[in-house]
Amino acid sequence: MLVAEIDGRVIGFGALKAVGGGVFDGPLYAVAPAFRRRGVYRDLVSASLLWGRNMGFTVMDYSTQLTNVAAQRAVTQLGFVPERSFYTFHLWLD
Repeated sequence: MLVAEIDGRVIGFGALKAVGGGVFDGPLYAVAPAFRRRGVYRDLVSASLLWGRNMGFTVMDYSTQLTNVAAQRAVTQLGFVPERSFYTFHLWLD
């Protein structure tokens, strides 16, 4: 878990997990609404890449919703490229 703080207050986080075969994943990131559009998200992903390199990983996977354009823009600016996409459909039955 990576945490972004300002004046001792948590303003964002990134969760990381080892996948295996030199790969790690960043499955969940969030930034408090009051601190968005300030580069905090990009900084968290950059810190994730540095952590992964220091831990010996060679690949980082990142997932987000297809409609989350802001997150996609942030990670593509860091050199990520889209590899695959899919939709998940849910159906609840009584």
